[in-house]
Amino acid sequence: MAPWEDIYLSRLKDTGKETLGFLRIAIGRDSLSLQTLELPWRNNKTDISCIPVGVYAYEKWFSPSFNTAVFRLLHVPGRTNILIHPANFVRQLKGCIAPGLSLKDIDHDGKLDVTKSRASLYDLLAIAPEKGFIHINNAF
Repeated sequence: MAPWEDIYLSRLKDTGKETLGFLRIAIGRDSLSLQTLELPWRNNKTDISCIPVGVYAYEKWFSPSFNTAVFRLLHVPGRTNILIHPANFVRQLKGCIAPGLSLKDIDHDGKLDVTKSRASLYDLLAIAPEKGFIHINNAF
């Protein structure tokens, strides 16, 4: 059995404009590691801040907005509608988490973006259980 079956997100850097992280999961012999992009920490304020560190239940959920399955985080203090969904740029986020294959300044605005976000989300959906937990910590 793998040493970690839940989803683990370690935030590596908060630049004040964005938060960059590393997500990993292993189920049996399958494992996946991805980059993540979030808003910076702004005291958990709706639509402008990443969520607090902690352990949150998640469920796979079909999002009409994205027209695809995503992960919905449950019981986030003071927040609702927190998702792991496809997005390449921090401006596309309102507190959610964007997975990606790598970090690159795609639009040349001086901020790092995540690449191949939709494909990365599909890879995560393929390996993660229907319900589980995501552990979020700050490694900075």
